[in-house]
Amino acid sequence: MTFEKLPASMEQTLHRINELDEKMTLIISLLNGQKDMAKTDQRFSVMELAQYLCCSQVTINRYVKENLITYHRINRTLYFLKSEIDMESSSKRTKFRVAC
Repeated sequence: MTFEKLPASMEQTLHRINELDEKMTLIISLLNGQKDMAKTDQRFSVMELAQYLCCSQVTINRYVKENLITYHRINRTLYFLKSEIDMESSSKRTKFRVAC
């Protein structure tokens, strides 16, 4: 690289850095939005979900075993997000219905 090409090269480098900065800002804002959503979404245990859906814990475990309901697992503990349960129970391709 020659001294004459240095300003153009620096300008190009700065342009790329600005593009990366914008992308990183977008990614961070998206991640913060997911964290906020996760904080506000209510979590149910198997027992709490059974009460919410007016069914037994055995039914919930059957739904999990047959993959009829969306669940999350941390180690051996299952939990369910209220927003996902509500969305699944109201969809036309409902795997289950809220009995209450």
